Amino acid sequence: MSIQKTLIISYPNPDLDGYACSFAYAELLNKTNKNAVGVAFGTPYVEVQYVLNNFEINPLASGEDILLKNKNCSVIFLDESSVSHLPPNISPDQVVEIIDHHMANEEEKFVNAKKQIEAVGSCATLVAERFAQSGLRPSREAVILLYGAIVSSTVNFKNKVTTERDKVMADWLLTLIDLPDDFVKNLFLSKSAVGDDLEQILYSDMKVVELARVKVCIFQLEISGVEKLLENRKDEIMSILKKNQERACF
Repeated sequence: MSIQKTLIISYPNPDLDGYACSFAYAELLNKTNKNAVGVAFGTPYVEVQYVLNNFEINPLASGEDILLKNKNCSVIFLDESSVSHLPPNISPDQVVEIIDHHMANEEEKFVNAKKQIEAVGSCATLVAERFAQSGLRPSREAVILLYGAIVSSTVNFKNKVTTERDKVMADWLLTLIDLPDDFVKNLFLSKSAVGDDLEQILYSDMKVVELARVKVCIFQLEISGVEKLLENRKDEIMSILKKNQERACF
């Protein structure tokens, strides 16, 4: 009889933080003799594709495909702790562990999960700390993804959410690998590649949170040259937001 795997997941269409955490935490669990598989649902962010392609990292398995064979499996949910951000066909009751850094969450709805929700700039910081504390060395691929995620989420340590823990883990990861001098620059350039389908890009990172019993949709677009984008495409952005307001979000 085969042993069912624990799925290590983030939200659909993950950014680099969610993707890196799924990749690295699955690796850590397997190094400690746990039967885990990191998966990704939907289409990962363009920054993820950049890192995978440029550093020849094999992508995570498709969450949709793996779930077909493991319908009632246990799930570890990373970089998120809201029911609305679970991938389709996964119940909150399946979630046995949460690692997150968002203070706006629904942790009380995950009754079977042990939780680590701490205010750092990147969830990858929390996963990197797990590696450092274990004494196990992460793979080259995990190091690149985790470091890229910390840099991306903290906006190269300039975002106000940045903590000393983020900086310490980033420095530790850099002791394990030599990255190109232009790694950070090229990572942010990849995030700034906004093509024709702006609506799809915005919806790929849309989150719905409930604040004081009011549902709020949050769109996130992390790019350089935002002034030029607003100058050229402000009307398009406003049209997308208005369309969303008329849909099921509110």
